[in-house]
Amino acid sequence: MIGAGDLNERITIRRPTNTKNAQTGGLVRSWQTVGTVWAKIRSLNGREAMIGQVLQGISAFEIIVRYRRDLEVSDQVLWNGRELNIVAPPEDRAGKKQWLWITASTLAPQGA
Repeated sequence: MIGAGDLNERITIRRPTNTKNAQTGGLVRSWQTVGTVWAKIRSLNGREAMIGQVLQGISAFEIIVRYRRDLEVSDQVLWNGRELNIVAPPEDRAGKKQWLWITASTLAPQGA
């Protein structure tokens, strides 16, 4: 059971946007804020992986927020200065449109 008092972490949800660079004509990725909400965050696991010939720590988290329809897998969560990339479609596990479960990781998204 989740109660409003369990949502004790402030997060910002951001969405990637591509804008054309006026000087080079290429695309530049930037982030647009979708919203700032309260969340419950639980660490799922941590591990290390070789990424680009460098050993990096990767952490996964379960994030629970009040239900909303506007989240996408390409979105990112900012939490305590950390960038967490959503790695699976957000789920309404109870089917009541009350809470939304988000799985996010410190691993960079594909194509970043």
